[in-house]
Amino acid sequence: MIAIFGGVNNGRRLSCMINSYTAGEPGRWSPGLVLMTHLIARCGDAGIGSLDLGAGYAQYKTFFCKDTEGSFDTILGFTPYGRMVAPALAAARTIKRQVKSSPALFEASKLLRRIFA
Repeated sequence: MIAIFGGVNNGRRLSCMINSYTAGEPGRWSPGLVLMTHLIARCGDAGIGSLDLGAGYAQYKTFFCKDTEGSFDTILGFTPYGRMVAPALAAARTIKRQVKSSPALFEASKLLRRIFA
């Protein structure tokens, strides 16, 4: 297996849940790009109008998708405990988004993970 794609489809949109390809010698032949090209053609044949490659930036995504869609999280607390914890969870999401959108902060976070691993 040198490339794999898994997703869910409602007949109009295919959303990526898992996408992976091999590194090393076979990877230089771009198996992920080849698979994605076939997948897009099959979606077109099946009348699927949009393909969601998932959150986050990756170079291959810009090869196929010229537009991006914004995303957002909604955190609601329904119980007293949930109402107490929801603001902390929302703050954590905000911090994570800021770290992932800043190359310097993202590199620093990877360094910290390696140090504490």
